Formats: sequence, structure tokens, C-alpha cells
Amino acid sequence: MSDLHKTADNAVTTLDGAINYLVTTLDVADASVLPATGDFPIVVWDADDHAAPTSTDEQMLVTGVSGDTLTVTRGIQNTTPVGHSDGETVSEKVCKELFDQIETVMGERVEVAGDSMTGALNMDTDAAGVTFGDGQDASIKYDGSNLLIKSDDVGSGETRIGAAANYLAIETDGTLRLVGTARVTKEISLPAENVHAGVGTAGISMYAPLASTVDFATNADEHCHLRFVVPSDIVTGSDIAVELLWAHVTGGQTGNVCWNITYNFVVPGEDITAAGTTITKTTAGTHPANILQSEAFAGVLSGSVGGDKCLIKLWRDVSEDDLGEDARFLALHLRYTADKLGGDT
Repeated sequence: MSDLHKTADNAVTTLDGAINYLVTTLDVADASVLPATGDFPIVVWDADDHAAPTSTDEQMLVTGVSGDTLTVTRGIQNTTPVGHSDGETVSEKVCKELFDQIETVMGERVEVAGDSMTGALNMDTDAAGVTFGDGQDASIKYDGSNLLIKSDDVGSGETRIGAAANYLAIETDGTLRLVGTARVTKEISLPAENVHAGVGTAGISMYAPLASTVDFATNADEHCHLRFVVPSDIVTGSDIAVELLWAHVTGGQTGNVCWNITYNFVVPGEDITAAGTTITKTTAGTHPANILQSEAFAGVLSGSVGGDKCLIKLWRDVSEDDLGEDARFLALHLRYTADKLGGDT
């Protein structure tokens, strides 16, 4: 905005001495009525000849003000430099160029309330920002280090991000809340170290310097057990997606690897011997040795409720699995949808 033409109210004075069409400085009777510095346009004309300036009267651009002396560029806006007599009228002229400058700086001419900006709004000063509300109830600004989105400069409301009824709320004390159907995805990891041993359970081993595994032998009826408590922030009744991480022992073998999960959600007082529900992931192809492989189950753990205990049996189905080699389980990753950011509230 500092590059825009300067303006002043009632900026009218007269020439103090005649000038020819060549000079680039001129004296006026009272420069104090004009802007104190350049740049700004003026028009010079003989008011005794015609009361108001016309399109042919010479316009000049004032580039400097020193006392009552103006430094000017002659004949702007397609007007012609001419000689002027002592006492002719000198007036600041608000011309189209000023509005062109405003349009350039703002990126767009906004004609009425509700018009949209298509250009960038650049605030090239620290602590500059946009304020909202009577008495600056909220603001968005950069303080030199951080972008601040605040709703309590004067008011005491919370900051909301999202739709009208479904949003993330940041209260003035910093508490975060998910409101309405606002959701976030979270993950539970069940590594091989969490396996619970039992009859027929695959063997737990140290697979590599950084990885423990549960080893499933070829064509053997082996399984392992895992369990976890369903988090209290889960959306009640929502599904839990399952990703299994495993590695092949020998490598280069082609065939199906058939992983199965049988699960059951229970609470205290319920029968834990129920058959449960089974989901399956079968992967065909050639499996390289010692490469971490990820299997996303098409099925999900469904019907979960926060606080439920989930019992899981992981096993290979030898009737569908023809890999012909051992496979090593590393972890289950369980992804669920939360309607809270933590805790029970």
C-alpha cells in the first residue's frame, strides 16, 4: 500500500510564479494543503478561463515536496506540457491510475460486499493479521515465529475447525474435542512379543537382531493367541481394520499363504468359549526371503465397543495354504476410528 499515490482533502492551491513547458520544479502558494510527500498527480489550469479542469489541461506527477516547491514529471495521463501563468490553479487529481494501483496491490477490484478475492492477500509485516468481530473477538496473524489462530483476543469462545455441526474444537484452556461426527483414525499394534502361548501354539523365536517372531511351520496345525482391550474412544460398533506383517523364511517359493484370524469381543460375565468370527487373507505369488510383507485383510473386526476385551486366534489354514515353507508372524496393526481425542469424555 505504501506505493499508492498519496492523497489529501481539499488539496487546492495556486502557482507562485509562471513556468514554461520544460521546467520540472514549480512553486505554489501553499504546499501544506497537498500531501506532504510524493507521489501524487496534480492538474494545473486557468480557472479564470474555465472553472473546472478538462481532459486537455496538463497533468503532472509530483515526486517530491520541499517547502512550497514541488518536483514534478510533466505531461502525464496523455496530456501535453505547456507554459502556465502565475496564479493558475493547482489541484491534486484523483485519477484512474490510483484505482489501477489499488487493484494491482489487492489482487482484485472488490466492488461490493460479498465479492471474492482471486489473488493473494500479502501481509508482509510481523504481527499483521486479520481480525474479526466487534472489538476484535478473533484473529489470525503471524507473530514473527508462529501462526496464531485465536478466538479470545477479546471474546472467550473456542476455535472450531470443520463443518457447522462436525468439527475439531480447541477450547481457550487448550482442551481438544471432536464434536458431532468428527473423527480421527488411530492404531493399535500387537507385535509378536504380545503372543500368549498355548497348546499347538507356533514357536516364538528371535528372527533378526531387531525382530521377534512367531514361527508357523509348513503344513502344521499351529496357531497363536493375542488379546487387547478395545480403546474407550472408539466409535461404538465401528469396525477395526487389520494389517498383518510377516516374512518368509527361505524365499523364492511360489504359492498361497493363507492367514486366518478368529476373534470374539467379550466383556466380564460373558462366555469366552464362543466360536468367534473368522476373517481370511490369502496371498499368492513368489515370496522373497527375509522381506517384510504387509497383508491388509479385506474383512474387519466388527461390532466393537469401547472397553470390550478382544480375543484373537491367528492361524494358517493348511487346506488353502500351499507355500510349502515356514512363515514368520511379526505383528498385527489394528486401525480404528475414534470420536474422541482421548479418555472417556
